[in-house]
Amino acid sequence: GTSSPAPERQKYTISPLWKKGSMHNVKAESVDIEDDPGIASPQLRINVKNAATVLRCPSLSLPLSPNSVPKLTWDMAGLILICWDVFYIPLSVLDLTPVPFTIFMDYFTLIFWTMDMLMSSVSGFYIRGDLEMSMRKIWVHYLTTWFLVDLIVVVPDWITTITSSGEDMAQNLKIFRAFRALRILRLLRLLKLQRIVNIAYDFISSEYAFIMIGMLRLVVFIIVLNHVIACCWFLTGKMSHDTGLERSWLTDTPNGNMLGEDKLYWYTTSLHWSLTQFTPASMEVSARNVPERILSIAVLFFALITFSSFVGSITTSMTALRSMRADTKKQFWMLRRYLNSKKISYATRSRIIKFLEFQSAKRQAEVSQESIEILDMLSVPLQNLLQYELRKQYMEAHPFFAYLQEHMRPVMIRLCSRVLKFVPFAPEDVVFRSGEESTAMYVVQSGDVEYHAKTGSGRAPKRLEVGSNGWIAEASLWTMWWHRGQCTARSASSIGLIKPDEFVEIAKVHTASWNFCRMYAALFVENLSRLEVDGQNDMPWALEDLQGFVSEAILGEHDHGEFGTSSVMFLRHE
Repeated sequence: GTSSPAPERQKYTISPLWKKGSMHNVKAESVDIEDDPGIASPQLRINVKNAATVLRCPSLSLPLSPNSVPKLTWDMAGLILICWDVFYIPLSVLDLTPVPFTIFMDYFTLIFWTMDMLMSSVSGFYIRGDLEMSMRKIWVHYLTTWFLVDLIVVVPDWITTITSSGEDMAQNLKIFRAFRALRILRLLRLLKLQRIVNIAYDFISSEYAFIMIGMLRLVVFIIVLNHVIACCWFLTGKMSHDTGLERSWLTDTPNGNMLGEDKLYWYTTSLHWSLTQFTPASMEVSARNVPERILSIAVLFFALITFSSFVGSITTSMTALRSMRADTKKQFWMLRRYLNSKKISYATRSRIIKFLEFQSAKRQAEVSQESIEILDMLSVPLQNLLQYELRKQYMEAHPFFAYLQEHMRPVMIRLCSRVLKFVPFAPEDVVFRSGEESTAMYVVQSGDVEYHAKTGSGRAPKRLEVGSNGWIAEASLWTMWWHRGQCTARSASSIGLIKPDEFVEIAKVHTASWNFCRMYAALFVENLSRLEVDGQNDMPWALEDLQGFVSEAILGEHDHGEFGTSSVMFLRHE
């Protein structure tokens, strides 16, 4: 039925939801909070079994988490060096003359990959979706996976580097110089650092940009592939000449012998030949002996498959880009037809279309959770944790919820995942009106709302603008409340609703959270009743006042058991 507004008065009582009798369903063991370091607090008087784990500083302890800043920075540096190796190692077939920069890079990469062996031996890893941080298991995992590859790459490099200064000694260690070709195994670390590429994708919030970058990846792959094939083609021709074959593409070309040309011309000619294998183009260079012919056939077969896949991927990406725009245009065309056929007024029609245009642009710029079907595979606790990470930022500004987040994290996880619900509002939409019974506390996620507080006769109404992360009508959580003003959305907004009955059920997960919330509720309502009638409205309290309520609730619960003396009497007041 319709509730009539309560008479103007200065005294309020705590909501029946927070009464003592509602506490019979609270169980201290109903939630396991001992294993969560986020809730360790002297005020809560909770035993934490492993205090060393709670107090440990992750950034300074070993083993390193694979998601820690030092590890991510190291992996990013490794990715850059791998890009250098992908470019420079194939060019070694040209016998390039060392320059100071390449000499420096040789030593730097050698030292880095040697240190990387140590870094890998003290870094955690994921197995079947779980993070493993046991040093013994980390060592076993590294020894049975990447240790042998790292050893094969690093040891020959060190030996050839140390012995290269002694010419006679180096002649006796030609086998180790041959091992230097094993540096190509460094490229296998691209698989090891795929996680860094995935992290880079996390910074892409637009589906359009995601598709464009995917196309760019394909282009870069083709360029790198042709770079490697070009170097292989040159190596085949050079080895054919060095082994005494009469004909080679380097010596038998329409332009004559190419061995007298500079190395840049060798490389660009080889790259030109490689590109012609992926396209219908042709050039004067072709195979002149059996090894070169075999390589040409192999590259042609490989190009046939690779380039077809490349063209197919590009076509799919372009189709996806076109369909993104076409579907939206069709939907708006159908909307306009529908509104016109139903004789909707021009003002209402304009508001609807403008709001949906804003929502559509916002959806295209963001990745919605509903579009990620794989998220349905998450366990319920992980789904709750995801919602908590997404929504906690809108609650942190309020001292009460900030305290819950810092000291009672399981409660905040449940609050964010089960209670906080976001509702869209168009410009000029009325969120609530004066005299209506309040059913929720409102938290602004995005946009702006305007609140006009009702005042006594002869006084100008109080006006307040509430932006992102602001809140309004907090009294709804703690007492029976009727709105004292009107709230209107000034722009397209998303507003979160916290309903008191649902919040009470969340607070009951543990006696500590129940007692703290009831104590805060008593203090809030007690101070609300002390205000003059004009001050009893939906506007948010000053942060210092709310912080004072939190501090008093902590001290009252800590010093006097469940509640402080004055507040206990106030709670018992019916």
